[in-house]
Amino acid sequence: MIDFAGQCSYYSSHQIFLSPRAFFILVLNMKKKLLEKVGKEVCSQKGSIYEGWTHKDYLTFWTKSIHQYSSEKAPVILVGTHAEKKTKEEKEKFFREIWTSLETKDASLQNHFDRKRMFAVGFHENECIEKIKLSVVDVVQNLDHWGEKLPYSWAIFEKFFQEKKNLKIINRETLLAFNEALPQELKLEKDEDIKTMLQFFHDIREILHFDQESLREIIILDVQWFADAFKNVITDKNHAAEDLFKLASQWDKFNESGELSDTLLSAIWEMNNNGYLEHKDDIMLYMEKLGLLAKMEDNNWYVPCMNKKSFPAECFSSYPASSILCYVFDALPAGIFQRLVAICMQIPWKLNSSRDELCIYQTVAVFRFENHNILIGMTPTEIQLQMFVIEGEVDKSTCQQIKNKIDNILNILSETFHADSKFVFAFKCKATGFCDNKESSVINESEFIKPTFQCPYCPIGRKHTIKSKDITKYWIQVNDDEAEPSEDKGISKSSLSESSGSNNFAKILKLLQVGTEAVRICFDKFFPKEDLEKTLKENETDMRRGQFRFLQPQLEILFPKQGGSNTSVSSLSMDVTIMYKLLRNFSDIAPQEMDGEKNLE
Repeated sequence: MIDFAGQCSYYSSHQIFLSPRAFFILVLNMKKKLLEKVGKEVCSQKGSIYEGWTHKDYLTFWTKSIHQYSSEKAPVILVGTHAEKKTKEEKEKFFREIWTSLETKDASLQNHFDRKRMFAVGFHENECIEKIKLSVVDVVQNLDHWGEKLPYSWAIFEKFFQEKKNLKIINRETLLAFNEALPQELKLEKDEDIKTMLQFFHDIREILHFDQESLREIIILDVQWFADAFKNVITDKNHAAEDLFKLASQWDKFNESGELSDTLLSAIWEMNNNGYLEHKDDIMLYMEKLGLLAKMEDNNWYVPCMNKKSFPAECFSSYPASSILCYVFDALPAGIFQRLVAICMQIPWKLNSSRDELCIYQTVAVFRFENHNILIGMTPTEIQLQMFVIEGEVDKSTCQQIKNKIDNILNILSETFHADSKFVFAFKCKATGFCDNKESSVINESEFIKPTFQCPYCPIGRKHTIKSKDITKYWIQVNDDEAEPSEDKGISKSSLSESSGSNNFAKILKLLQVGTEAVRICFDKFFPKEDLEKTLKENETDMRRGQFRFLQPQLEILFPKQGGSNTSVSSLSMDVTIMYKLLRNFSDIAPQEMDGEKNLE
């Protein structure tokens, strides 16, 4: 059982303990309204990303953390406290508001909750406590791995890990030597068996181990010790002022921007004297893997959770710039922006600077690539991307190359979470700014099927016409007279592969402009009735919760409840958005080399 620390400084380390084999109890104060700001005692750090958060923000944050780092099916028992003076109707209203708040933007998060696992507890209400205990038993017995049979020899390895825990870290050779010394009937004969055993103990957080090239040989035996190593780095400011007096300027810089010098890091760990310096290289590899920090130039480090710098949008708004591309997630994974920035540092793209300060902020990072500048930012629901230049014009082919690179990174990052965390493309209305948190100005890519359309989100007094080509031309290579050939700008083909999703979208875009009936003809060609039925049956899980998730109204069309069969579904029952999504993601339309004399068949 793990009780997570409440101080906001430690939130980024919680992922270390979020096991895919766990269930969770989430506790809320029923005296507080969801939109009420949380007290400063929870987050006293001025400038922190958590400053000013409401109870709803924290509810969403914790649920997202469970969803991404544990499992998309991990059950949550919800306990509302201070319920002694609440009526039955007030209790129901409280739980209904919680359910609705998760449905608004993050519908997938509701899968973790069930009304039978929601309890309102008052002072001295022992009967309700007993109900919670019974709920715990019921949840445990219904976990997927309940009753799972494990090789009895694994108990010997568990004892080995516990006995060697004082070493903190061992290498794989030590484990293999132990295995070789075991009696034949207890020995793990195959390397695959050892991998499976290590994965199991990693999943229950008995150890930390990743079967990846740079980490495969390292096994962390004391998980709490590893977490404490990070907690000591982000130590309380007052404590730091006393113990790190001689490095005060370095600490102040770290506390403001998250830029950690190697000298300061060594001083912090030497002060704690817990063996961290002895295992420094291995610890840093694991912290990088978990996205807790990223290596910078001159052997320094960037710790995202310590960055308190606000993005000065006005400093960047006057330059020639592209449109704003958005990667919209159903539930934006906690920490994905920080991991994205960390990887971009390793490409390497150079961070831009303003005077002596790097242009890396709490929610935005600014990189340089040749004569272009890359803005990568985060809002509560999406990752945003924009290119600008100091003078001249933004090059479309460069934008497309950078987009493809970000596509690849986000796809890889999404797969590292236990839950499917895929995104859809959208664009921002030009009347709004980069990462200004105006979610209503984000327009889904499917809206750009027409050459021009009226902005659906700007208020009536500021309505304007959007020319699709003016927005999409930077990010999607469309075959027309103005299309420019893509040139190699220095990013290798191996690290920047061509995005088939973008190619398909460009083709579908041209086709949709012809009209809905043309799409229907194309759709029926690729999905005759028997193939459509098979496609829906084989990909139902992916369409409901996976990479190519459909909205609930679309699912009701694809999988009608009456009769429980999809045999009656055809293109006649679908609107253009459903056909477009099926064609793009589930058909065998192959990317084509297109020139001005060829048309889509």
